[in-house]
Amino acid sequence: MLREEGAGYTAKLMSDVIKSSDKSFRPVDVKMGPDGAIYIADWYNPIINHGEVDFRSPERDHTHGRIWRLTAKGRPLVARPKIAGGAD
Repeated sequence: MLREEGAGYTAKLMSDVIKSSDKSFRPVDVKMGPDGAIYIADWYNPIINHGEVDFRSPERDHTHGRIWRLTAKGRPLVARPKIAGGAD
């Protein structure tokens, strides 16, 4: 968390929103959805550095990925907006 303090700023380290012991967990993007949930794109690949493993290595995963949807416990999601002419 970052906040103004005097002529500068102070930062407070907050706890991780998401973490994993899975060595293939690679969160690469995060967005807030229209429902108020947080969506995290997970590349899901055991290889971090492209130079350490041959590009044709079978360890390279070209087909998997995950999208995580995070919501707050006990807090309702945002209601869907009504769109004129749309289905209920």
